[in-house]
Amino acid sequence: MNLFSQGIALMNKIRDRHAAEDAIYCRGVSRYPCRATPGSTEFDAGSEYGGIRVTAQSRDFLILRTDLEFDPAAGDVIIWQGRCYEVVTLGDQRCWGWSDSLHTTYRIHTKDIGPET
Repeated sequence: MNLFSQGIALMNKIRDRHAAEDAIYCRGVSRYPCRATPGSTEFDAGSEYGGIRVTAQSRDFLILRTDLEFDPAAGDVIIWQGRCYEVVTLGDQRCWGWSDSLHTTYRIHTKDIGPET
């Protein structure tokens, strides 16, 4: 393992220990416990209206690739702090991207869809 890989592994370990919280990733009726670090992404929400640029912000979650058995998909749900967040695409982008160059952590885009029931 090179120095760069070691650094990313250390950052993931520190983030998981100090910035991540317990969450549940849901696909259909299946539930997968994981650790998630909240974040956000600003994106263009539409065209300009009268010279005003329209943007929106998604609630993102950083989740280690090893916590999921599959890639995230639009329509999945993440339960975090008693609220449900639906995995969504952002404009013409997919619903997730890699958070690092070694592809160890997903950055998953979501929207708040209400309290857990």
